Amino acid sequence: MKSLREQFEDDYMAVSVPANNKDGFQIKYVYYGPWYIWELPEKELKRKKGLKRKKGLFAGVSLGSLLLYVLAGVQYCLANSQAIVTVAGILALCAHVFEIFHAFEFLFAKYRTSRLTYRNVNRSLRTAPAIRGACLLTASVFSGLSMVWNGWEIRSFFAAADYLICAAAAFWIFAEYRMIPFTTEKNENPVLEGANWTGEKE
Repeated sequence: MKSLREQFEDDYMAVSVPANNKDGFQIKYVYYGPWYIWELPEKELKRKKGLKRKKGLFAGVSLGSLLLYVLAGVQYCLANSQAIVTVAGILALCAHVFEIFHAFEFLFAKYRTSRLTYRNVNRSLRTAPAIRGACLLTASVFSGLSMVWNGWEIRSFFAAADYLICAAAAFWIFAEYRMIPFTTEKNENPVLEGANWTGEKE
């Protein structure tokens, strides 16, 4: 797997462009790789007001489910005292960190985005929500079983319900993101026109 430096070198090149300084030029790192564009079918664009709304929903649902998860996790109850619920919750939280970070990266990504941004978002939103959902579903099931083993407890019930809702939110993000098609477009950056390649890479 390529390092961030190597990925940067694949898509950026140092070019000299005219500038109002004593040298008459400056070195600028320009993206010359293909543009990546997330797209929605025309009918969905009209019905849901486009990709921007869906991107906002992903970020909002991810953030909202994090708050709900914290509310469930701090409940002092028999369900949360089980080792398997604790471990599943910790794994879910780790996956959620990646998910929520890249959900907001997706939200603020431009219409045409670089290969590195696309890969970061795509890799995270195709895996992290599924891992989080599976872990939270496990936590919900064992929280419910704790009431079967130890008797009814209102806090355990709410913890189980919260974990289940968070799992559903994670699977929704996972499924909805995978339905968004993408295309690539040739980079016609005007800065590249007439610029002199320096051959330098960083």
